[in-house]
Amino acid sequence: MNDKISYLKAEYEHQAQAISSADHEAKKGGGNPPGGGDLEARVNALEKSLPEIKDKLTQILAKVESIDKHNATKTDLANTELSILKWCIGTALTLTGLAVAITFGLTKLLSGS
Repeated sequence: MNDKISYLKAEYEHQAQAISSADHEAKKGGGNPPGGGDLEARVNALEKSLPEIKDKLTQILAKVESIDKHNATKTDLANTELSILKWCIGTALTLTGLAVAITFGLTKLLSGS
């Protein structure tokens, strides 16, 4: 029985040492590259699609710049609101003055006869 335990202990230590050395090799970058043997094919595919990606990115940037150029900011909206408010108040005062002037004119014209 003791013989079996020492055999299992030796086998366990051997496997643990193999796993430890494999982990060490993986951490220091030895062995095959991650991703397996198809890594070069994947990199080549990415390199081939890079011009298309750059073209699409350029189009997206152009659209974003166009949107930025034509969209109003909060400051623009606040200034527009203030301008509209000024015009409304000015128009209301002008119409009130005109109504008062017409009323006085008609009163003077009709009462003078």
